Amino acid sequence: MSEKTDTGPGQLPMVEGSMYGATAYLTSYLATFLLVAIFEGKRFVGDLIEGAGWIFYNAQFVGIEQRAPPGSEGTVDVPSINYLTGTGLERVGTETIVLPAVVYHALPVLAFLGAGYFLTRSFGVTEIVTGAKVGGSIVFGIIFLSLGGAFIFEVADVLGPNRFQALALAGILYPVVCGATGGILSAWVESTR
Repeated sequence: MSEKTDTGPGQLPMVEGSMYGATAYLTSYLATFLLVAIFEGKRFVGDLIEGAGWIFYNAQFVGIEQRAPPGSEGTVDVPSINYLTGTGLERVGTETIVLPAVVYHALPVLAFLGAGYFLTRSFGVTEIVTGAKVGGSIVFGIIFLSLGGAFIFEVADVLGPNRFQALALAGILYPVVCGATGGILSAWVESTR
C-alpha cells in the first residue's frame, strides 16, 4: 500500500474496507429492492422489504428456509426456496421472477467488485497480492450486515434466509472473492500506467 495511510504492509485497511463494504452491501440491496418493487412487486405485496431481501440473498445462493414456529419443538423438513433458480417455488405457489435471474445475480457481484476496485485504487496499490488483500478487506463491512439481514428479512420468525449460508456465502465468500478480484484489477491497472 502507499504511504497514504499509516497501515503497515501486513495490515489490512479495516476501517476503509468496512466503509466500502457496507456501502456496496447497501447499494446492491437497494438496487435489488428497486428492481423488485418495479418488476416483482405483485409477488411480495405487503412484504416488499423482505421479498427484496430474499431475492438479494438468493442472488448469492442463500436459500430461504422455513423455521420451526416459536415455541414448537422439532424441525421443519421442507426444501429451501430460491426465486432465481426456481427451487421450492411449487411449495409457495408462485412462479419464477419476471426479470432474468442473471440481472439479480450481477448486482452484488458488480457492487463488491467495484468496492474492491475503488478501495484498492484509493491506496494506489500496484502489487497484485496486496491488491487482492486490500480489495478483499471489504468483507469487514459486509459480514455483520449479511448476518443481520438474515434476521431482518425474516417473516414472523418462521421464514427467512438460511443464517449459516447468509454468513458463509453472502457474508464471507462473495465479498472476499469479488472484492479481491476488484483489488487485483485495480492493482493491475495502476501498475500498467
